[in-house]
Amino acid sequence: MSFAWIKSRRAATALLSGLLLTGSVVAPAAVEAKSAGATTVYAEGEVVKLTPAPYVDKKSVFRVPMRGIFAAYGVKLHWNPETGAIKAYYDGNTVVVYPNKNKATMNGKDLWMKDPVTVVKGNVMVPLFFVSCTLNVWAKYNYPDNVATFSRSGDIH
Repeated sequence: MSFAWIKSRRAATALLSGLLLTGSVVAPAAVEAKSAGATTVYAEGEVVKLTPAPYVDKKSVFRVPMRGIFAAYGVKLHWNPETGAIKAYYDGNTVVVYPNKNKATMNGKDLWMKDPVTVVKGNVMVPLFFVSCTLNVWAKYNYPDNVATFSRSGDIH
């Protein structure tokens, strides 16, 4: 599936808001965190080492460290220590997340998420669908194999 039909930032923001609110992307079904073995993460076919490790939370939401997965796509991040907000700059877009809140912004428009951004030992952890929507990548977490895959081409087998 191609997202080339999204011609304006307004349309992209509306689509992103809807996806974030509903969680309607390739995402895990209800699962429990695996206790054995580390999660293998692929971005564009390359293994990405993420610290801290990704995990599935108590609400069955798969989370990854924002810094690590965004860096894998060359995204620049800036943290505001006064507000705690984290800004991501890429492809002419600016996304701002607020730790422990269900609100983010994209290009100045409010986005409301089903699951909040969390902070674990000082690291911002974002839901799988947030990464998919904001970076315009396909995302999948395979529970039995404990593998997460991110791909712009849709190759997430």
